[in-house]
Amino acid sequence: MEYLKKLLKLSSLLLVTALSLAIQPLITSCSASKAFDQGNHDLAIDRAIKKLEKQPNHFKSQEVLNLAYNKMTEKYLPKIEQNKQKNTAASWETVFLSYKELNKIQKDVKGLQSFERLIEHKNYDSEIKEAQNMAAKLYYQEAEELILKDSTQEGYQKAYDKFLKVNNISPGYNDVRDRIIEAKDKGTYHVLIRIQNPNNLALPPNYQKEILSFKPERLNKDWVEFHGLYDLDRFFDYTVEVVLESFSVSRDNQKNKKYTVEKEVLVKMEIVKDDKGNVVKNAKGNVKKKAIYDTKKATVFETTREKDAEIIAKLVFIDNFTMNSFKTIDLKGDYHWSSETANFKGSEAALSDDVVKLAKQKLRPFPSYESMLNAACNDLRSAYVFRLALNRSEFDR
Repeated sequence: MEYLKKLLKLSSLLLVTALSLAIQPLITSCSASKAFDQGNHDLAIDRAIKKLEKQPNHFKSQEVLNLAYNKMTEKYLPKIEQNKQKNTAASWETVFLSYKELNKIQKDVKGLQSFERLIEHKNYDSEIKEAQNMAAKLYYQEAEELILKDSTQEGYQKAYDKFLKVNNISPGYNDVRDRIIEAKDKGTYHVLIRIQNPNNLALPPNYQKEILSFKPERLNKDWVEFHGLYDLDRFFDYTVEVVLESFSVSRDNQKNKKYTVEKEVLVKMEIVKDDKGNVVKNAKGNVKKKAIYDTKKATVFETTREKDAEIIAKLVFIDNFTMNSFKTIDLKGDYHWSSETANFKGSEAALSDDVVKLAKQKLRPFPSYESMLNAACNDLRSAYVFRLALNRSEFDR
């Protein structure tokens, strides 16, 4: 009986699968017609082509392909003429893309058998070339006019978008690649980062250079570039000054601490006996036992070494057109160094896990004055880079 149930279940599954496979071609053949009836001629053409790739003589798909293509040309060609009359860069770009779409459909149809009788073919190569040249030419002219009217960063940014369109439509048109580079550079706000030490702080050699030792390009965004080196051939729109105000390095500080610890430690489990010396058992018949503890003691000697370094600075944003500062951010770089160890007298069993771990550590020698400053320098650099990243929008306005 169980076997019969499994057989019936398998038969039902096979029947459903067979019906699905049988219905699928019908759905596919109807989908092109359905898309056409809904007015989606692009989709109708695409589905008809896919059907004809598998069944070259499928009459319904041939019919839908022909009707949909004619509808497309009826829609495209009048709009193409209207856009030609407008004679703008955008309208010629639309003409260019429309002709390319018609050409693409014809190319796809040419891959089918008996393609000659499916649609009326026309070579649009010359029309595509004309529209391509006109769109590129007019976008190029628009870009140049933008620069003539507005030679600020905003003007070059708008021109950059136009030059990109030129290159996308007609790669390498005239000198467009050079103009793209030029517009990108002149449309970008350039920010110089430099260190100022107005109080003549007695810092180690190359210390100021070390503060700037990061890749400024990490901070770049679309129209803002950061520079760590001054360039005579470049005008910097903004300057960001890291102004050093003060610094300090603490003395070597060592602390010694002595304290006593004790802990009740389990020594053994002793069998319980009554007054007569008989072994006592619990209700389950098991021998009763009691824990025997012993107090363990130890004297701990902890040694801690600490040292701190701190640099106080501020970040000043300067507009180089007006030579006025427009934003100031307080900064601090600090570094805390420490090393500790411990030893003990008495029983190790009395120690906590932390003290045991501490006793295994070696006490490190105090770091040098310069290494402490360098560590604080690294923290200061991280602080101002982070602040600059948060405030990049201040430089593209």
